[in-house]
Amino acid sequence: MEYTLRAAVEYPQVRFLNCSIGLPHQSVRSYFGKMYEAKFLLGALAASMADNHRIGYHASVFASGALSEINAFAIGASLLDPRAQVILTWGDVPAGGLAEAMCREGVSVMTGVDMSKSLEVPTAYGLHRLVNGKEVTGIAMPVWNWGRYYELIVRSLLHGTWDETADDQQVRAVNYWYGMSSGVIDIRYAPGLPYQTRKLVQLLRNGIVEGSINPFGGELHSQDGVVQIEGFPPLPSTQIVEMNWLADNVIARFRSSITSRRSVPYEYPSHCRCRGALPVGMFSQGAL
Repeated sequence: MEYTLRAAVEYPQVRFLNCSIGLPHQSVRSYFGKMYEAKFLLGALAASMADNHRIGYHASVFASGALSEINAFAIGASLLDPRAQVILTWGDVPAGGLAEAMCREGVSVMTGVDMSKSLEVPTAYGLHRLVNGKEVTGIAMPVWNWGRYYELIVRSLLHGTWDETADDQQVRAVNYWYGMSSGVIDIRYAPGLPYQTRKLVQLLRNGIVEGSINPFGGELHSQDGVVQIEGFPPLPSTQIVEMNWLADNVIARFRSSITSRRSVPYEYPSHCRCRGALPVGMFSQGAL
């Protein structure tokens, strides 16, 4: 991100695209995906397969959007199992290995680093089952469809969205932010996953694609209390990206740089309902 901004300042006649969220420069467009949608499905899938209501989640990189992915996973788990607890770790892997550490916590199912590798190969990527603290069996993983994403970006640019914002003298970030409804994000199942389980996850996936299900709609609870009450619409994109609270069924410690949000209902600016390439605090929401 830093090098892209430096290049944008040095070469103002060049236009840049950076895979990130919210670079504030007129010559830069950022793009990322709604990975929290896939994490929501993986959380529900994990809860349906966990032995004792305890599910592991390891976040190796703490970056923008990481908390929304953790919370969506936890919300999906609680949807299937109200007693589900998500044991959260991030950063360096504990001595003896992550699988062994999670097994000591009573975890039998966990999600780790997201990698687009074959689930037929035993590996600790994506959602997987732990066996004896050493062996792992793949269950599912989130995947990116980068070809589809770049197609959407190119179409947007050909339609003149860059020029629509280039004349504005205000320094702002413009973001492309697509998810399952656009075919950019999806999940891949491991071979042999029970068809009943696939059917359940597919129902939830269809709800996300159609817009009838959103992990951050309605009543939400953090570790500090109520985030928003029943009946509220889904959180706008800016509050999802800038999320700084953990769901009440996540067991973890906050980093010192993260503070809890006040336990009051959110206010929703009307301009957050737009589509297309949007200014700072606003994101492209669907297929073009």
